[in-house]
Amino acid sequence: AYDRVKPAVVLITTRLTSDRLQEPLPPFHPPLPPDFDGTGLGSGTIVRADGIILSNYHVVRDADSILVTLEDRRIAPATVVGFDSLIDIAVLQVELSDLPVADLADADELGIGDWVLAIGHPLGLGTTLTHGIVSARNRQAEVIGDDYSIESLIQTNAVINPGNSGGPLLDSEGKVIGINTAIIGSAGSIG
Repeated sequence: AYDRVKPAVVLITTRLTSDRLQEPLPPFHPPLPPDFDGTGLGSGTIVRADGIILSNYHVVRDADSILVTLEDRRIAPATVVGFDSLIDIAVLQVELSDLPVADLADADELGIGDWVLAIGHPLGLGTTLTHGIVSARNRQAEVIGDDYSIESLIQTNAVINPGNSGGPLLDSEGKVIGINTAIIGSAGSIG
């Protein structure tokens, strides 16, 4: 499953211009770390051979430039062609063709205890695989303060770190059943 899907998982690098860094943040935005230089990292999942990529909205939100790095080390600029901030999904487009694709599956078929795999680029270290089980279904999580939440999340104990956002959560057949979105807890890598 990993070998089949890995080529379809991309690294996403974003940048804000220095002028944009000086703009005030909306009231619901968490404070930026003092050493934040305007760059961000995340993952994406190629779902169409003509360059359509799924990721998280929070990975590309407000970015002035978005670059996608493929497994073969090609780098291409990407544009956001659609998003839904309330469910934290973004659809990106790169001007490349004949790309490897991850197959989609129906997450409604998942049961508690089913094995899942998470692939992404945590901490910008390169493609990483972790595994776990479906711990719960239909979870709700606050994603922007107390004002907005996503319902019907899949909860897993697969290790997820910053940079995994936008990468695929796979079923045991290697099909995409979700997009890794959030870490909830008091420690950094608890799933």
